[in-house]
Amino acid sequence: MDSALLPGQLFNISVTYMAPLITAITSILSATNVMEDIVASHDKSMATEVEIFDFVVGNLINFQSVIFNRGKSLGGTSNLNYMAYMRGNPNDFDNWANLTEDADWSYVNLLPYFKKSENYQGNFKDDTFRGTEGPLAVTTSKFAPLEKQFLEAAKELGFEIRDPNAMQAEGFSQLQNTIGNGKRCSVYDTFIKPALNRENLKVIRYAHVTRVNLDSNNTATGVTYVKHGKEVTILARNEVIISAGAIGSPQILMLSGIGPAQHLRDIAPKVDLPGVGQHFTDHTGALIGPFVLNESISFIPERNLSAESFSQYQEDNSGPFSSPGMMTAAGFISTDGNPSWPNIGLFQIANGVGQGSPSMFTFTKNVRRDIMQKYLKNVIGMDAVYVAINQELPKSRGSITLRSNDPFDHPIIEPNCFSHPDDIEVMVKACQFLVKFYEQTKAWQRFNVTLINTHFPGCESHSLKSDDYFRCFLRQFTGN
Repeated sequence: MDSALLPGQLFNISVTYMAPLITAITSILSATNVMEDIVASHDKSMATEVEIFDFVVGNLINFQSVIFNRGKSLGGTSNLNYMAYMRGNPNDFDNWANLTEDADWSYVNLLPYFKKSENYQGNFKDDTFRGTEGPLAVTTSKFAPLEKQFLEAAKELGFEIRDPNAMQAEGFSQLQNTIGNGKRCSVYDTFIKPALNRENLKVIRYAHVTRVNLDSNNTATGVTYVKHGKEVTILARNEVIISAGAIGSPQILMLSGIGPAQHLRDIAPKVDLPGVGQHFTDHTGALIGPFVLNESISFIPERNLSAESFSQYQEDNSGPFSSPGMMTAAGFISTDGNPSWPNIGLFQIANGVGQGSPSMFTFTKNVRRDIMQKYLKNVIGMDAVYVAINQELPKSRGSITLRSNDPFDHPIIEPNCFSHPDDIEVMVKACQFLVKFYEQTKAWQRFNVTLINTHFPGCESHSLKSDDYFRCFLRQFTGN
């Protein structure tokens, strides 16, 4: 059951990218539905597709609130994500197998399904790990600014260029994307739509599940949902599978009376399971940069987007509009000496600093616009790169709890970023690695690359690029 529109009914492109082109391409838009195919990251204004969960974290003082997005459409968040294809580290799956005492979760047992699902079209030709006959296109971008320099710097520092979707050990690579022929390959288009006519599948749209129903033996008998204001209960013949994501699934369970009994206020507890909604784990992330360049080789929307680039995409699905947010290359590093299980993911974003950059950070990250204007004002119009740092093995744990017994109320999200002291220290080491990566390698120094020479507001008392400075920066510019 899904509570929103079909992906094809959505205007699927970031309005910020479109701003310089509105006048030039009006005639094109009136004659084609190409906008539905353009690769674009999420657009917060699409209320029918993006549901916004937000929360306030006391020590992230420059956020108005931190946003969690989820896609309310068939195919879910695959309709609005950055399309990066990352299976995960084999050690993660093997750890799940050990925790559950179920070998089906091990990487060796899951690998055939990964291979079966994909149509890999990249440079790493190894059929031990990759499949080429599945429905999901996995490709590298046709438009990838600064990818070459990123990989050259990695090799200079002794890292291997390796497939991140084989064993995902320490190494760097082109970014692999769920993009086929320049178009987003969502779960809906790839898997659901082709199966809609199957007799054993019935999709109920606009249905918001409110609870799982249990009998006197606490066996799930079906679910209740609301559609267009009407409550409907359906029975299950075999089983009920909840697949509402890391936020929605525990919410549904608790609304059904399954969870920590002391928390289920105004809900009759059916099964006391204290762990439901607890141990919430997130890939805490931060955007480091800009690392400023002295040549016009990155991407700045007002400079690089034009009616011609739009026409280029319309003709052969290439050019800037085929790129997933200018995220062009990735790397995995280990700060704790375990190269087979890296704890940091690095994703290069080849965006320069345009006039709209402060607003873009407010739009996508909900950072106060005045803060971003102050931070970026001296580098507006300059070429640059950013790097998204993701914590791959965070130790901090948060929770999902009910705001009320109303199934339409958003739950309370407490991610507890950096509640474990090791997490911020791992991120600081990653920041220092990036300073070395961009400022001390020949691959980048021919462009005189340097981290912006302006303190992030609130961190002026610390020396730029010091550990204390990055601790301060991370506490004010970290999200999910």
